[in-house]
Amino acid sequence: MMERKRGVSPVVATVLLIAIVVVLAIIVFIWIRGLVGESITKFDGENVKLVCNKVDFQASYSNGVLVISNSGDIPIYKIKIEASGKGNSDSSILIDQWKKNGLNSGDTYSGHIPSKLQSESYDTLNLIPILLGKTSGGQATYPCDSNGYKISINK
Repeated sequence: MMERKRGVSPVVATVLLIAIVVVLAIIVFIWIRGLVGESITKFDGENVKLVCNKVDFQASYSNGVLVISNSGDIPIYKIKIEASGKGNSDSSILIDQWKKNGLNSGDTYSGHIPSKLQSESYDTLNLIPILLGKTSGGQATYPCDSNGYKISINK
C-alpha cells in the first residue's frame, strides 16, 4: 500500500508568503529610516545645514579671555571649543553665562575658556557654532563643523 504525502495547502502557503514579505518590508523601512535621520530645520523650514553657511562671527583670545561677536543674522545657540596642539586635543561646550537663546545678532560674549582647555600643551582653538533648530519631536542642536573659526593662542 502506498502512503500519500500531503503538503501545505495553497491557501496556507500564500498566507505565509504574504506574512514573510510584510515582515521584510517593515524591517527594511525601519532600517532605512534609521539611516536617513530626522531633518533639523530653522527659519521657515530651511534645512539647518544650509543655515550654517550664513553664520558669521568673529572671535579673539587674549590673556585668557575669549571674546566672541555674532556679526551675522543667525543666532548662535552654543559654541563648541576644540583645543589642539603638540599632539594633544580636547573639546568643551561653551554655555556658561550665555543667554537662554544663545548669542543673537549683534551680541558679544566675553569670558574665560573652560580651565581644562587652558593647558600649555594647546596652541590652537577651533570655535564651532552650534545652532538650535526644530524637528518633528521638538528642538535639536546642530554643530556647524564646516564653519569653524580658528584662533592661535600663544601663551
